[in-house]
Amino acid sequence: MQQPQQPMYPQYPQYPPPPAPPGKGLGIGSLVCGIASLVWCWWSFAAIIGLIAGIVGIILGVLGSKKNKMAGFPAGMATAGLIMSIIGAVLSAIFFVVCGICVACWVNDVANTVTEWSSFGW
Repeated sequence: MQQPQQPMYPQYPQYPPPPAPPGKGLGIGSLVCGIASLVWCWWSFAAIIGLIAGIVGIILGVLGSKKNKMAGFPAGMATAGLIMSIIGAVLSAIFFVVCGICVACWVNDVANTVTEWSSFGW
C-alpha cells in the first residue's frame, strides 16, 4: 500500500536579514563605558578609572552617533552612552579633585600635629 503524498508547495525565495546599523557596536561600547564611569566615580581615587572610561565612552558615542546618522539609522544607544559618559566623566573628575583636596588637608593636619608635638619636646 502506498503512502499518500503531501502536496508540493512552491518555495519562496529567502531574503537576507536587514543589515545591522553601522555604529551599533560603538553605541554599545559607549553605553558600557558610561555605566562603568558612573560606577567608578564613587570610589575616591578610583574615580580616575571612571574618568578614563568616561572619556573613552564620549569618543565612542560621538563616533557611533555620526556613523548611524550618516547611514540613516537611529542613534539612540550611542546618544544614551554619550550622555552617561559625559555625566560619569564630570562626576569622576569632581570626586577625584575633592578626594585629592581632602587628602591634602589631612596631610597638612598631620604635619601641623607633628610640629606641635615637637615643640613640646616629644
